[in-house]
Amino acid sequence: MTQANMIQPAEIASQPEGWQDRALTDLIRYIVSKHHAYLREELPAIDRLLAAPTIDKSDARAAELGRLANLFRQFRRGIEEHLKKEEAILFPMIEKIEAARHSGHEMPRFPFGSIAHPISVMEQEHERARQELAQIRTITSGYAPPAGLSDDQSSAFQKLQDVESDLEVHSRLEDEVLFPRAIGLERV
Repeated sequence: MTQANMIQPAEIASQPEGWQDRALTDLIRYIVSKHHAYLREELPAIDRLLAAPTIDKSDARAAELGRLANLFRQFRRGIEEHLKKEEAILFPMIEKIEAARHSGHEMPRFPFGSIAHPISVMEQEHERARQELAQIRTITSGYAPPAGLSDDQSSAFQKLQDVESDLEVHSRLEDEVLFPRAIGLERV
């Protein structure tokens, strides 16, 4: 395949079916280097922007921003824990299954049974993250910053919207490609 005909990672990310024939270890590396790295950089930045002193505490917007900051911190804690579990536990298990399948060795045995069990937990956490972001989107009226914020603080609202967009692509790659393929490899 020539360089011009190769599907680039950005194109693949917008087309989960582009990963259907690629190695799961390649997809895992892509998810970690693109999506997990993005979240590790953006989440602390957004947290700092939302925590910055904004306006007079007696202003009604201060309460709204406090509520937003609290919801965001809850989302951040959950997603950071989720990333750790994927990278330390689930992804290495998937890599072991793929390696065993391709080498013809016996499938690894896990104390929890099928890889489908931890995958179902990750899918539930994806759904929880979507719900938390929907809540944030609702209380921000579609990520519209209130009047009177500094440019830096207003940028937090765009960053939140960008995180939601990235997380949707990220979770689709896992939910629609990585996880079903991993379960399929285990069953073959």
